[in-house]
Amino acid sequence: MAVIPSFSGDGMAIALRTAVRAVECYLAGDDGDAYHRRMRRELLPPVRRALWLSTLGGTRLGRQCAVWACRGVPSLLPRIATATRLRTEVVGLTP
Repeated sequence: MAVIPSFSGDGMAIALRTAVRAVECYLAGDDGDAYHRRMRRELLPPVRRALWLSTLGGTRLGRQCAVWACRGVPSLLPRIATATRLRTEVVGLTP
């Protein structure tokens, strides 16, 4: 359903999530279009952010800026990691 840059570490979660959602849609009697709309809504934001970061990291200036920004704002790195992951409530891990 989606490919995310490998540095984000969320590829397996996406694979599992899409399988769970496919079963949910099937059991609810939804069609393929409904499944695709739902997956696009859930996956597009983190995949877009990861692709943007991957593109930025592909340039020397981008890497230098990233290092500079993370040194200046140490809390930025975990926030970036969170931004490229599926939300836990989407994955179904919230109690």
